[in-house]
Amino acid sequence: MRILYFGVHAILEHDEIGLFTAMGHEVFSLGSYHGYTPDRHGPTHDFRPPLSLRTPAELMRLFAATGCALSPRSVTEHVITAGFVDAFDVIVVMHDAHFITRNWAVLSRRPVIWRTIGQCIYEFDPLLKPLRRAGLRIVRYSPMERRTRGYIGADAVIRFHAAPAPSPPWHGSEACVFNTTNGFASRYPREYAVFRAALDGLPYRLGGAGNEALANSTGFLSAPALMAALAASRAYFYCSGLHLPYTLSFIEAWSAGIPLVVYDNRALSDYYGRRFNETGRLIRHGRDGYRASSPGQARRILRQLLEDPARAAAIGAAGRARAAEVFSRARAQAQWAQMLELAVRSHVPGDRRASLAAIGGAGDNTPAQAGAVAP
Repeated sequence: MRILYFGVHAILEHDEIGLFTAMGHEVFSLGSYHGYTPDRHGPTHDFRPPLSLRTPAELMRLFAATGCALSPRSVTEHVITAGFVDAFDVIVVMHDAHFITRNWAVLSRRPVIWRTIGQCIYEFDPLLKPLRRAGLRIVRYSPMERRTRGYIGADAVIRFHAAPAPSPPWHGSEACVFNTTNGFASRYPREYAVFRAALDGLPYRLGGAGNEALANSTGFLSAPALMAALAASRAYFYCSGLHLPYTLSFIEAWSAGIPLVVYDNRALSDYYGRRFNETGRLIRHGRDGYRASSPGQARRILRQLLEDPARAAAIGAAGRARAAEVFSRARAQAQWAQMLELAVRSHVPGDRRASLAAIGGAGDNTPAQAGAVAP
C-alpha cells in the first residue's frame, strides 16, 4: 500500500514509519520525516538511527505540483489537496485531531485512521465524534484510553513497539540511578519534586534536553548515548507524566533490561478523577520491576538495587523479557496489517461536508485558501 502519514512526534513517527516500510508499504511523511532520505539525516532525528526510507522523487514533485505545502509556522497553515490525497491508499494521522477536522473533506477521499499517542485524552474524542460516524477509523495507543470523556471507540489497540535496533546488553557497572525526561522540572514540576525527594542521598544522572540547569543533568543524549546510559546504569526511576498513558521512556528503559522502579501514586496519576496511566499495572512488583507509592519507598528499593547487582540483573532480565512480550514489534506488525486491510476494504467516502458542518469545520483545503489560518 501507499500510506500518507501525518506525524507530530519524531521518535514515534520514526518507529511507525520504519514498521510500515518493513512491511513493504510505501510511506510519505507529512511530519518530521517529510522529504526524508538517509543522507539528509539531521539533528531532528538524532533520537533514532537513520531510516532506510527514501522519499520517492515523483511524490515530492506531485506534492508541489498539486498545490500542497507544509507551513514552517503551524499545522493550521498546512495545505493538503485532493490531487495529492488521491495518490494514496490510506491516510494515518498521528494524534492531531484538529488536522483531521480541518482537512476532512480532502482526507476522507481515502480511508483515514486516527492514531492516538496517549496525549490530549480529554479533548479529542468529543471533537472527532461526528467524523467517527462518517467513517473515521481509530487505532488506540493504550486500552486505558477507554476511560476518557466521550470515548468514541477503537478499531484496534496497537502499542508502540520496542526500539527496532537491539540495545546493548545491560551490565549496570555504574552504581547510579538513571532517568531521561526532556524538560523534567518545567513539564512535570510535581513529579520532579518527588524524583528529587526519592533520590536524596543516592547517586543519579538525569538525561534529556531542557534539564541543563538541574542537578546531575547530562543534557540531550543521542540514541547511542541513551542506549549506553541505560546499559551502564544500575537502575531506572520512572517518575514523569504519571497522569497519561503515554509511556515512551518506560518502553525504552524496560526493553533495555535496566531494572525499573515505577512511581505509582494516585495523587499524581489521577486525571479528572480517572486513572489513565498503566505502567503500574504492567509491572509485576518484585518480579519484572518495582512499584513505589512514596518517595521513601522508592528510595529504599533503589538503594537495594544499587547495593545488590545480582538482584538488579535478575529484575532487569525479567523486565526485558516482559517488555518484549507487551511491546512486541511482531504483534504490532500483524495488527497493523489487519487494520490497514480493514480500512481500505471497508472505506465509503460518504457525505464529508455534512460531517464538517456538524463540528463547525472548514471546507476543502485548497491552494486558494492557503493564506487562511484555521481557528
